[in-house]
Amino acid sequence: MTLGTVDGGKTWQSSAAPTSGRITRARFASPGKGLGLIEHAESFQYPSEVFSLSWPTGKNEVVFRDKEFFVSDVWMTPGGAYYLAGVTVASRLRDIVPQKVKVLTSRDLKEWKPLAVDYRAAANRVILAGCGEDLWMAANNGMILKLAP
Repeated sequence: MTLGTVDGGKTWQSSAAPTSGRITRARFASPGKGLGLIEHAESFQYPSEVFSLSWPTGKNEVVFRDKEFFVSDVWMTPGGAYYLAGVTVASRLRDIVPQKVKVLTSRDLKEWKPLAVDYRAAANRVILAGCGEDLWMAANNGMILKLAP
């Protein structure tokens, strides 16, 4: 279940949708466009799914899912670039055994291109943080990388 407001909290709209995973991230940019991330259990067909979110219309659609890529964070820049960061799924033990870090980028949410990541980067999950068009990634093992598009 979600609650949303577009008038600073004066009124709220509720909605409910079935999901088979955990909603772990929702990021929004102006004007109400965003990305949402659902993470699934290791036994599920896809380890994660990324959705485009439209706050004004309430419409959501899957824009990325891959059986061999576990997305653990999403990001959008003010300039319109979208990023997905996570790890390759080399085994069903992604929560225990560190995997190779991977980052994808897109301008249209349809074509996703890989970004170069240091070959030594391995983790169970990563998070993204940015300021303007600058973007950094932190791995759960302590490695921090500045990403260059």
